[in-house]
Amino acid sequence: MATQRNEDVVRRFYEAAFNRGDPNAVNDLVAPDFVDHNPFPGQAPDREGLSQFIRTFHGPLPDLRVEIDDMIAQGDQVVTRWTARATHKGSFLQVPATGKQVTISGIDIMRIENGKIAEHWGYQDQLGFVKEIGVLPALAMAGR
Repeated sequence: MATQRNEDVVRRFYEAAFNRGDPNAVNDLVAPDFVDHNPFPGQAPDREGLSQFIRTFHGPLPDLRVEIDDMIAQGDQVVTRWTARATHKGSFLQVPATGKQVTISGIDIMRIENGKIAEHWGYQDQLGFVKEIGVLPALAMAGR
């Protein structure tokens, strides 16, 4: 039963933080001493960094939707394979809005403690994402 409760915490987090962009989701569902073992470049590996990460993505991708493809829970850990889709509607990484539909995939491992997310390890296809919004061609041209 504990594994089901842990899955519920993670599902609520994806829904509130990413799909609704709820700024209270981090405070409600993430432990104060949270540690992100794989933060996005420039992101602090703590709870405030996670809040910043969510805000950073919701500005240029306001229609962001994360779909859970698979979820496996064992003990205090929940593994989620997900796919996110959004429209690039604002400047991101110095790339102006393109209006392009983008898809990002990833896998997260979250450790749950006392009903909150305490640790995160993850992989997101960052290279595929920046390629879709046109950052890679811009970087390639900057080197010429």
